[in-house]
Amino acid sequence: MMEAGPDGFSLVAALAIVIMLCGTTAMLTLVVKHPEGQGPQFWAPAYMLTMASTVVMVVRPPQHDPVVALIGSAAFVLSYMLLLIGYARFLRRPPLWWPTIAVLSVYIVALVWFTLAAPQPGMRVGINSLAVALFTGATCFILLHDMRDALFHSQAFLATVFGIAAAIAVIRSLLAFLGLLSGGGFTEGPLGEGAYLVPAIHLLLVAGGTRMMLFQHRRQRFSGSASDAGLPPPDPGFPSAAGGRPPR
Repeated sequence: MMEAGPDGFSLVAALAIVIMLCGTTAMLTLVVKHPEGQGPQFWAPAYMLTMASTVVMVVRPPQHDPVVALIGSAAFVLSYMLLLIGYARFLRRPPLWWPTIAVLSVYIVALVWFTLAAPQPGMRVGINSLAVALFTGATCFILLHDMRDALFHSQAFLATVFGIAAAIAVIRSLLAFLGLLSGGGFTEGPLGEGAYLVPAIHLLLVAGGTRMMLFQHRRQRFSGSASDAGLPPPDPGFPSAAGGRPPR
């Protein structure tokens, strides 16, 4: 999905890499500050994969190197799968390994076919966008379905960000499948090389929302512990402290 334009490396692409680096640094910080969490261990590798994919696609344009296009696109989609698993684990939902691996396997088979066996850049863009839409849409659903009162604002923000990303990916996938996109490159749309900024800014917003969610979660846990610790001991003369009967 990340493909460089015909002019290769540019200042716009460099700005996208800088923004992506900021998001990756933020996620790595969350791993250090929240080692007990179930999500950061998946979120940080996801951002590192996206960062590596972006750098490879920018530095070595994949138009004439199908292997680069294959590896870069697969790494980008895999990063969104890891984000989905991370949020599911954070919200303590049942493991999503089997459905996500099944979707990823079908995607990789189709990607290899339309990249190496029967090269069709338009179809490759379509399946890349469709895979991203599935993972971001599922992440949006999980965040909305398991909404917690203490995390309402951060979860609602993240769900909105992932929902918008899913909608954009669905539209791009339909346009690619219908042959309405000019060419098959990531930067051959109306935004040109500015298209690199879209996923970079999206992941930066996700990092900010995730940081806020973890902060709210930790504050809720500490406030709950402090409330429990500050409760006075029960009165021996109170009925509940003596098996429900007052002393005689």
